[in-house]
Amino acid sequence: MLSVAVTAAILGHGCWLEARCFELLGGWVPEITEPPLKLLAARHSRHHGWHVELLGEVLPSTRDHDPHRLVAPVDPRWVAAIDVARGDATTTTVERLVGVYQVLL
Repeated sequence: MLSVAVTAAILGHGCWLEARCFELLGGWVPEITEPPLKLLAARHSRHHGWHVELLGEVLPSTRDHDPHRLVAPVDPRWVAAIDVARGDATTTTVERLVGVYQVLL
């Protein structure tokens, strides 16, 4: 059985990761020129946003657990992983999507 603190950390990280995926995919939509990939990114972005809403509803809110402070990566290396997945101006759409779906998720 997991403690409230461990459960809170897991849920907070999940919420944080889903929010980053929502931002990444949604941010790419205006830049994607291929219509099927544009639709895929938009739909999946919204799906990750929905996960943020769902996870946010179950984050513990107690004297010891502030839901807003719980939404954080469990390890700082996750921030670097998001930056790698984000790519740069030379990263193709397919490479970006591979970064999200095969590396982050």
